[in-house]
Amino acid sequence: MIVSGANPLRSFADTTAYEKAFAELDLLVTIDVAMTETAAASQYVLPDLSGFESWNTGLVLGSYPRCSFRSASDSPTGGEQMEAAEIFTRLADRLGLIPDIPDSLFALLKAEID
Repeated sequence: MIVSGANPLRSFADTTAYEKAFAELDLLVTIDVAMTETAAASQYVLPDLSGFESWNTGLVLGSYPRCSFRSASDSPTGGEQMEAAEIFTRLADRLGLIPDIPDSLFALLKAEID
């Protein structure tokens, strides 16, 4: 199981049931900015960027749908942390889940630039 930006061992009701279930997992990986209870129970903890160190998007639906983008306002302070989206993209690529980009798309891009 991969947990990203959450702490299910302390965030949901009946934490004892979660602790028992997580103890039966073959592998628990946590991606987070803090060493939470879930991270402490994980075999691997991957350091995520904080909200100030990463880009953020927001989608609000309702009577006036809108999308917002916020750029990073600070540089990463450590050096080992990586944005969760980058971690998931690299993992998907290594698992062969991301298809090769067709040459036709590169040709379209080149035509746009020229």
